[in-house]
Amino acid sequence: MHSMIQPREHWDRAASDPWGAVRSGWSESDFQSRTDETIVDWFPVPMDKTTRFLDLGCGVGYVCRQVAPRVGDYIGVDWSAPMLARARELNAEHGNASWRQCDGATIPCDDLSVDVLITEQMFYHVERPVILGYLQEICRVMTIDGVATLEIPLAEYYKNGLDWPEVLDVFPDAVRLEGGPDVVAFARVGA
Repeated sequence: MHSMIQPREHWDRAASDPWGAVRSGWSESDFQSRTDETIVDWFPVPMDKTTRFLDLGCGVGYVCRQVAPRVGDYIGVDWSAPMLARARELNAEHGNASWRQCDGATIPCDDLSVDVLITEQMFYHVERPVILGYLQEICRVMTIDGVATLEIPLAEYYKNGLDWPEVLDVFPDAVRLEGGPDVVAFARVGA
């Protein structure tokens, strides 16, 4: 059974040379030019210039590069201040992007204020109770017809993972992609 849980200090240090934290083996050039490794396009999520998009566990803002040009507001949330500083630097051309530090348990957004939310790879690195807490936070911040796309580690492979029924308890209409040690839940929060 795998454990990839990392303390905040790990991510603070990784910000000085973040490419491996974005994708293993990537360089800054890959970060700047590639758009082929993100869960943003795995599901048909409608986005336009009125969309408020939240990237939970944004790191240095890889997803921002694909999303900011398509939405009204991109909000990157992370618990590492050095990661957020790098994200601001690497995505300075996106005037509609904002960056917020979270406390590692809550999402710093108002209730019912986010149209689309993703979290990619973040849940692998936090304890199980934190994942469950964040699922409730996602429900709190999402608009009634909001959409969340979540990469969630499965309990059969990860010490901190969830069982699929636990996900369905929070998102009854979630869709599960099979085929590996994780699951991507596409959940229409208020539908």
